Amino acid sequence: MKKLLLLLILSIGFINYSFAGVEDISLKCDENGVILERWKAKGYQDYFPRVENGAGARYETDLLIIADSSNSVRVDLSAYFKYSDILKGTYRLKKEFTEYYYFEKNLKLNGKKGLAKLNINRFTGQISYSYEIAVDELFREFNDYYETGYKDYRIEAHSGGFYSNNWNICEKYQRMF
Repeated sequence: MKKLLLLLILSIGFINYSFAGVEDISLKCDENGVILERWKAKGYQDYFPRVENGAGARYETDLLIIADSSNSVRVDLSAYFKYSDILKGTYRLKKEFTEYYYFEKNLKLNGKKGLAKLNINRFTGQISYSYEIAVDELFREFNDYYETGYKDYRIEAHSGGFYSNNWNICEKYQRMF
């Protein structure tokens, strides 16, 4: 009897009370959402000029998050842009916390690597979604301010994130947890 009681007490300590099943996630994020693209230039962390269809570009999109299994979700974007194809697909559960799940997807494009991240709050449906992929590009900005008439930027990464007017809170299509 004492052994059974001891085993029961020990087993309670190993139960993960916060995990209620990723398979219950099914969300559609704000239809007024956008993916905002940013470029990271070597040596210019705080500033980069806005470029049409590049740095500062906004892509209006829905963000759909649907359970795949108990340890992954599938992400879909309604808009098409340069990285939409590699961002769509399966995101694996990396960590779980009392208040949220954290998912990741490794990205690869033209031999360059990147990472997409997704956090889902268990209680509110609030999400945080971002990506970054390494690139090696040269961008030339034309401007009379510079002696030569232009400035060259070495771009080392493209990144972006999902933002909405509703503080990134998703509609619940099914019971989340």
